[in-house]
Amino acid sequence: MREENFTSYLVAEFENEETCEYFCCGFVADCSSDHSSPNVQWLTTKSKLPADYFINEEERIPYSINELIYENNFKTENEKVTLIVTDKDYRKKIAGLFGQIRDDYRRLLKQSVSFTPVKDIEMFLTDFVSETESPINVEEMQKSIRRYNDLEQESDKIKSKVAKLEDIKSELQGLEKRKLLELRQEYFIEKAKLDALQEQKENYHIDVENYQRQIEKNTRDIADSSKRIDVLGAKKEEMRDKRDSLVVLKDKVFLNNQIKSVNEQVQTIQNQTEQGQEAIALMKYFIRVVKALPIELPSITNLVKVFEKYNQEQKLISKFVEMNDLLDQIVKELVSYKHFVNEQEKRLKSKVSVLLNEEERLKKGIKMVPEQIRVFKEALQKYLSNYDKNAQVEYLSDVIDFKQGEESWQKAVEAYLGGQRYYLVIDPKFYNKALQYYQSVQKQKEIYGIGIINLEKLQKKHFNAKKNSLARKLKTGDQLVQAYINFLLGHVIACEDIFSLAKFSTSITIDGFLYKGFVTRKLQFKNLTMSIGSTAVKKQLLDVQEKLNGCQEELRTLEKKLTILKEVENYQKKDSYSCEIVTEYADSEKLNQKLADLKTLENKLNNLDDSELVELDEKIKRLDKEVSDLTVQITKITTNSNTSQETMNQINQTLLPQCLEKIMAQEKIFQTKFESCQQLPSFEEAYRVAVNKLDILVYQKFITNYENNQKQTQVSINELEEKIREKMNDYNQMFTENLSINLKQSNLYLEEYEKFTNSELPKFELDIKDAKEKAVYEFRYEFLGKLKSNIENIQRQVNEINDALKNRKFGEDTYRFKITAASNNKEYYEMIMDEMLMDNGEWNLLSAAFESKYAQQIEVLFSILSGNDLDNGQSKESRIQAFSDYKTYLTFDMIVTKGDSTQRLSKTYEQKSGGETQIPLYISLLAAFSQVYRVNNTRRNNTLRLIIMDEAFNKIDGEKIKQCIQMIKGFGLQAIFSTPPEKISEIMEEADKALVVFRNQNQATLREFSSLYEMIGEPYEV
Repeated sequence: MREENFTSYLVAEFENEETCEYFCCGFVADCSSDHSSPNVQWLTTKSKLPADYFINEEERIPYSINELIYENNFKTENEKVTLIVTDKDYRKKIAGLFGQIRDDYRRLLKQSVSFTPVKDIEMFLTDFVSETESPINVEEMQKSIRRYNDLEQESDKIKSKVAKLEDIKSELQGLEKRKLLELRQEYFIEKAKLDALQEQKENYHIDVENYQRQIEKNTRDIADSSKRIDVLGAKKEEMRDKRDSLVVLKDKVFLNNQIKSVNEQVQTIQNQTEQGQEAIALMKYFIRVVKALPIELPSITNLVKVFEKYNQEQKLISKFVEMNDLLDQIVKELVSYKHFVNEQEKRLKSKVSVLLNEEERLKKGIKMVPEQIRVFKEALQKYLSNYDKNAQVEYLSDVIDFKQGEESWQKAVEAYLGGQRYYLVIDPKFYNKALQYYQSVQKQKEIYGIGIINLEKLQKKHFNAKKNSLARKLKTGDQLVQAYINFLLGHVIACEDIFSLAKFSTSITIDGFLYKGFVTRKLQFKNLTMSIGSTAVKKQLLDVQEKLNGCQEELRTLEKKLTILKEVENYQKKDSYSCEIVTEYADSEKLNQKLADLKTLENKLNNLDDSELVELDEKIKRLDKEVSDLTVQITKITTNSNTSQETMNQINQTLLPQCLEKIMAQEKIFQTKFESCQQLPSFEEAYRVAVNKLDILVYQKFITNYENNQKQTQVSINELEEKIREKMNDYNQMFTENLSINLKQSNLYLEEYEKFTNSELPKFELDIKDAKEKAVYEFRYEFLGKLKSNIENIQRQVNEINDALKNRKFGEDTYRFKITAASNNKEYYEMIMDEMLMDNGEWNLLSAAFESKYAQQIEVLFSILSGNDLDNGQSKESRIQAFSDYKTYLTFDMIVTKGDSTQRLSKTYEQKSGGETQIPLYISLLAAFSQVYRVNNTRRNNTLRLIIMDEAFNKIDGEKIKQCIQMIKGFGLQAIFSTPPEKISEIMEEADKALVVFRNQNQATLREFSSLYEMIGEPYEV
C-alpha cells in the first residue's frame, strides 16, 4: 500500500486507418494518502500518446490532474488533453471518435472481456448480443390499476356503509312505529283512568242514596222488634211463676245436689285407687328386674323368697310397707355394686384397647416383645448404624426356629428360656460398641434384664449338644448362634414323662415339668407368649385374638349388668302417705262402695214424675230463644245502620272529595300529555272501538291489560334501541368512524345515508369508470405494445446475427439462432404478435374480434399485473416481473448444420466437450460485434473494430484456436487476447504481435514480439 498521494493513468491509443489520424481516450485518478474517494476525470486527445507518457521526467512520477492542466498550456491544439468530468459527456465524446456506433457496444465489449460461454442460449442472446429492450413501466400501470382497485374497494366500502346505514335507517323507522304504539297505549291507559274515576264518582252518589234508604228501613225494623220483645217478656214471667209452685221441683233439686257431692267423692277415691295400683305394679316390675341380675347377693335372695311368700296381690298390698323397706335396702346395695361393675368395665376396656393395638401390630408382622427391650434394641440399632449402615441387631428368638416335627415342644422351650429369648444378637465386631452404649444409657435411667450375646467369645470355644437335649430341637443359620444354643440348651434333656426326669442333672417334660438342682417344679404356661421361630407372629396373633374374644364376651356381660342396674337405680322408696294409699285403696273396695251409692241416687232421680216441669221448661226455653233471636237481630240491624252511616259519612266527607281531586289531576295529566298530539283524533277513535268491543267493561282490567302491553312495547323499544346502538357501534368500528351512538343524534346516520346515496356513490362509480379506462389504456400501450416491440427487436437483432453467420463456416459447421414462442405461454405470444393488435398504426385492443378471440388471456394478464392471481407459491412481485419480461413468451436455441444434418445446441450440450460447446458461442459473439460495429455496411462502416478477451480459448485445442482467430479476421475485427503461456504457440501463428510479461524474481518486464521464433531462447520465466 502506498503511504503518500499518487496519480494513476489508464489511456488507450487508437489509429483511424482511413484518415491516418490518431486519438487517445482513458481516465486519470488523483489518489489521496488518507484513502478517501479519488478524484477521477476522463480524458481524450487528438494525437498519439505523449512522448512523456504523462510522467514528470524530473520527479519520475505521473502528473497530477492540476499539473496536467498546467502542462496543457505549453502544448499545441492537437497535443492538448481534454478533461471530461461526467460519464455522459465522455460517452458522447468517444461515440463520435468510435464512428457513432450503437451505445450498447460498451456492454458487449465489457461482456467479452470476461466472456465465459454459458449453456443458456437465452442468457447469451439477451446479455451478450441483444440491445437493451424497451423498459415496461409496470409501476405506472400498477398505480393506475391500484387506483382502479382502490376506487373499487372504496366503492365497495361505501356500498357496505350504505347497506349498514340502510339497516340502521330501517331499524330507526321501526323504532318510531313502536314509540307511536307506546304513545297510543299510553293514551288508552290515561283515558281509561279518567273514565274510571268519572264512573267511580257516579257510583259514590248512588251508594249514598242506597245507604240513606237502608238506614231508614233499619230504624223501622228495630222499633217492631222491640215491641215483640216486650210481649214475650210478659209471657215468660207468667210461666216462671207457675213453675216455681210445683213440688217435684224441690225433690229434683235435692237429689241433684246429692249426686253432685257423691260424684266428687268417687273422683277422689278413684284417683287414690289408681295411684295405689300403680305403686303395686312398679314394685312388681323392679322385683322382676332384680331377679334378672346375673349375680347372687343375700339381700336379693331374701327379696325373692319374700316375694314368693306374698305372691298374691292381696297379700302384697297388706305387706307393702315391709316390701317397700326391703326393696329400698336392695337398691342401695346395688348402687354400690354398680360402682364396682363400672370399674371392672373400665379395666376391661383398657385391656381390650391394648389387645387391639397388639393385634394390629401382629397383623403387620411386628412380633410382641417386652417394651423396654424393644425400645433399647431400636436405639442400639440406630447407634450402631452411625458406624456401619449395614449393622444389624436381632432378637435371639428371631434367628432360631424349631426343626420340623419338634413344634410340640415350643411351650416347654419358651417357658424354660424365658427372658433369654430376647437376648440381642449382633456382629462380634460391634460387641464392644454395644457394651459402651449399654453403659451410657444407665446414666439417664437404670435399665436391666437386657442381654447382649458375646458371639466373639463363642468363636474360641466348642459346645456339643447332648442327645435328646432341647438344643437338638432347634435350628439356626448362624454357626455362632448355634454354638450359643448348644451352650444354653445342650445339657437340658427332653424326657417323655415326669418319672424319667431324675435320671439327668437337668431335664424337662413336654408339659413343662423341670428337674434341676435336685428339685422338680412346674413351669408356668399361662400367659406365655410364643416368640421363637417363623410361626411365632402367627401364634402370638392367635393367642391375642383368643384373649380379645374372651375380654369382649366378658365386656358384653358387664354391659348387660350395667343396663339392669341403671333401671334398678331409678327406684324411689314410697313415703308413709303413699303406703297408706296403697293399703287403703289399692284393692278398689272403697271405690266400688261409693259407685254403688251413686247408682242408688241416680235411680231415685230417674223415678220422679217431672213431665209438667219439663213442659214448662221447654216453653220458657222457646221464649228465651225467640227473645235472644230478636235481640241479635236488633244488634245486627243497629250495627248495619251504624256501618251504613259511617260509610255514607266517609263517602261524603272523604272519598267523594278525593275522587273529584283525582278527576281534576287526571284531566290535567291527560291534557298535558295529549293536548298537542297530532294523532289525538285517531287515538280517540281507536279507544272507542276498543271499549265497544268489550262485552263487560272493567276499567281496572282494561288498564292492567294495556299497561302490560305497554311494558312489553317498552321492553321491545329498549331492545331495539340497544340493537340500534350496537349497529351504530359496529358501523363506527367497521369503518373507523366517530359518530355518536346516542339515539337523539340518530339524524347523523340518516344524513350520512343521504350523502352517500345521493352524492358520493354516483361520483365513485364515475371515477371507477375513468380509472378502469386509464388502466386499460396503459395496459394496451405500456404493456402489450412494449412486449411486442421488445420481441420484434430481439427477433430483428437475431436475424441480423443470423445474416452475419449465414455464410460463415467453422470447419464443416454453420450456425444460426432460432427464436420460437414458449410452449407454456404460446397463447399469450400469439395474442401479442397478432396482426389484429394493430390497425392502421393505432391500437384496437378492445375491438370485438380481438377481444372475443383473446378475452381469457387479457383477463388473466390484467389480473396478474394487478397482483390478484397468485399460484405455485410465487410472490406478487416475481410473478409480475416474469410476465412483464418479453423472454417469458419466447424460447431460444442455436441450430448447428453440418451437411444435410441439423442439431439443436441446447440438446447436445451434455454430449460435447467444453471446446465444442464454446466455439458456436464465440462465433456468435463475433457476429454480434460485427453487427454492432456495422462491419458489413457499405456506408458508415468507419467504426471501432476492437474486441478484448481475457483467458481466451481456454477450453479449445490448438487447431481450433487458429480457426477462431482466422474467423475474427474474417469478421474484420481487431482482437486483443490475454492468455496463459501454454496457448502462445497456437495464437502467435495467427496473431500480429505479442506483448509478453517476463518475471525475474520480484521484477516484471514487458516485451513485444512479432513471431514465436523471436521468443525462443529467452532466459526468463514467461
